[in-house]
Amino acid sequence: MSINSMTGFGRGLATRSGYTVTVEVSAVNRKQFDLRLNGLRALAVLEPQITKYIRGSVARGGLTVSLQVDRTAGGAALPVLDAACAKAYADASRALVVQCKVPDTLGTAELLRMPGVMQVAGAGDPDSATVWPIVRDALKQAMAGFVEMRTVEGASLARDISKRLTVMGRLNVKVQKRAPLVVAHYRSILQKRTASLVDLKADDGLRDAIAREVALFADKCDISEELVRLDSHIEQAFSQLHNKDAVGRTLEFLCQEMLREINTMGSKANDAHIARWVVELKSQLEALREQVQNVE
Repeated sequence: MSINSMTGFGRGLATRSGYTVTVEVSAVNRKQFDLRLNGLRALAVLEPQITKYIRGSVARGGLTVSLQVDRTAGGAALPVLDAACAKAYADASRALVVQCKVPDTLGTAELLRMPGVMQVAGAGDPDSATVWPIVRDALKQAMAGFVEMRTVEGASLARDISKRLTVMGRLNVKVQKRAPLVVAHYRSILQKRTASLVDLKADDGLRDAIAREVALFADKCDISEELVRLDSHIEQAFSQLHNKDAVGRTLEFLCQEMLREINTMGSKANDAHIARWVVELKSQLEALREQVQNVE
């Protein structure tokens, strides 16, 4: 079985050209594909490339990609003196001494701590073109772990879905065997109730009336079409578990159609045994639908 879960997590790290890039990919259930990039605003330009890369492995789900970029020791930013800024502070200090007759206490150490005096060379946001190859390497690692987790969880989902479908198939067989007996049982009841009143053999009109009533009842409670369609939907759902493509939406549609057939069976069957099995079918289907919502 090859279905995938929509939830997963992966982390990757790559170091090159003075940068260390950490990428984390996580996903939750979502009907459509939706990606959100968390990280430096300057690297938001990489979102189309990241999205394209991820779309190669993911069909749907709500994905969050967290991107962190740090400078490595070899690419550490160095402090640079802004002499003009320092001179402006020094001039302002001397003017204050003259005008306000206060001691000149501004020393070199204090001057270096003034805002703007020391700048960090290369401390700006990294260039996206330079960082993208490193991001891609980290993203590749993160996606490998992400896909593996989704595959493992998908296998668990497939086993549970298969179990639910098997139970539903067995219940459907029970209903198929029981359905033809419902009409015969109804005919027997009518005959027993009228036998004590008149002689059926001598009353052709009553026999015809019973025959018409039984025919109407048989038509009203006929669920043969629903049984065939439900059986077909179950077989199709089984086949989807071996599909290599994203099958979540297909399974959701099949669950919707199964519910339609089961509801119709319950309203038409007019039999206590079938009614009980219909309740069991609905219970299994509800559990199935919850699992299918996790399938990509």
